[in-house]
Amino acid sequence: VGSLGILFATSLLWSILGARLQQQNADQLVDPRLFEFRATFHQAIFPSTHSFFLKWPLFYLIKVMNFSEASYIATTVFLCLITVGFLALVIYRIERRPVVFGTLMLALASVLLLVPTVPAAGVLLPVNLAMLATRNLEYVVYLFGLIMVVKATSYRSWQFIVAVLTLGLLVTSDKLFLSLSIGGALVALAVFGIARKRQLIQLALRWLLASLTAAVIATIVLWLLQHFG
Repeated sequence: VGSLGILFATSLLWSILGARLQQQNADQLVDPRLFEFRATFHQAIFPSTHSFFLKWPLFYLIKVMNFSEASYIATTVFLCLITVGFLALVIYRIERRPVVFGTLMLALASVLLLVPTVPAAGVLLPVNLAMLATRNLEYVVYLFGLIMVVKATSYRSWQFIVAVLTLGLLVTSDKLFLSLSIGGALVALAVFGIARKRQLIQLALRWLLASLTAAVIATIVLWLLQHFG
């Protein structure tokens, strides 16, 4: 419990400081502004590589709160805490021995605290999770999609359908995860094929099929968004 408290406190600290720093970042400010007026939103062109489709409700929420500095900071901190909390939950499901789990939480807190907000002085490109228009919640969605792939018993199971829809939503939001997912599935397929692990080969094939189907879904959704505004 003490280790979790330290993880929460340090995550709160670096997320607030990072969010305050990124108030000068155009990427942080422009996306919610696209929701300011109906005409602006319909004429906006979201890049297909990272449309941030997953975060559109949060962008609109900031618009409702009149684009205040507090709304940007609060939303960023919320995303960071959700991401860190989910990572802690995943680690707990893997390792539940209190001493080991507590040590891992302290290690996670140390790593996240020491990741610099920007790569160099005067550079606004974010490196850590503390920015609304960067990757944080996306990692949670990606891990959830992979968990559903693992839990799926067949291509017709509800877990597999949820995995495909989750990965499709994620790839629509950020195409980086398509490369990660397809690449990971191919590596897993090769390794398990060499080891002749039939059950794990089937798992890797489900992962690959889910990733390819997600790519098709994302392509269709992005085309509809750009075509119909």
